Amino acid sequence: MTVETPPEFIAEVVRLLKTRWHSGRKSFQVSEIEILTGKLCHISDTAPWLRFLMSQLYTSIAAALGANNAHLISTNKAYREAIKTAKLKPCQDTPALHISFAQSTSASRVHKCKQVHFLNKTLKRELQFILKVLSDPSISKKRPIAHLVARDHDSEGHSDSSLKAGGGFSIQMCFWWYIEWPECIQKHTLIYIKNSKSGDLISINALEYASLLINFAAATHYWVFRQKCLDSRSNPYPVVLLWADNTTAEFWMTKGCKESAAGRALGLL
Repeated sequence: MTVETPPEFIAEVVRLLKTRWHSGRKSFQVSEIEILTGKLCHISDTAPWLRFLMSQLYTSIAAALGANNAHLISTNKAYREAIKTAKLKPCQDTPALHISFAQSTSASRVHKCKQVHFLNKTLKRELQFILKVLSDPSISKKRPIAHLVARDHDSEGHSDSSLKAGGGFSIQMCFWWYIEWPECIQKHTLIYIKNSKSGDLISINALEYASLLINFAAATHYWVFRQKCLDSRSNPYPVVLLWADNTTAEFWMTKGCKESAAGRALGLL
């Protein structure tokens, strides 16, 4: 069995992206992009892949909230007083209720501030990409109920990468691979470029991330083949655990990949 966001809701979000967040739009307010993000988060409950496409939206909201905070501090005396009160500890002169009220008031003002922010090229590109995939009927918007329940994994894979090559294997899924990175990739690593000042450096984290993605593709191939050729009723919704070589690579899978153009490009995959 599967769960799915109502098609009518998805169609509403697609219309919103086409009419309000089209490629020609140049600016936005925080409240506007938060409404859009909330709707997309609702869809991502049944389409988990959507979460990996929303990194730039979260980054833009965080930057806009910081700009709103700076704007209100410099222009609004009541906001400055609320911020001071919100940072106090409860005492006889300042009850906890007053502090809680100041915290909620200051937070509300930051989110409802009418300050205008500009859409950068990356954000525009990701919004158009989200529109494209949500409009594509061949891309599933459903999620198996079995994936909503915490359970043990059915198989696992391991991968690692160096500046020259990457590799991975899985005993349960019967695969082993080794790829030497093309020369055009190696020339952008620390072998040839000693720091990231030029902006051309491809970090080892990006290469380890790529190895994890290749392992993901290999695992997908194994389970799709198994379900087509063997008894699919035995395990129609498998769970795979992919091991990275270190905690930095694991961090990159969820957060670090948002901090560079190369990471965001891999994140789309």
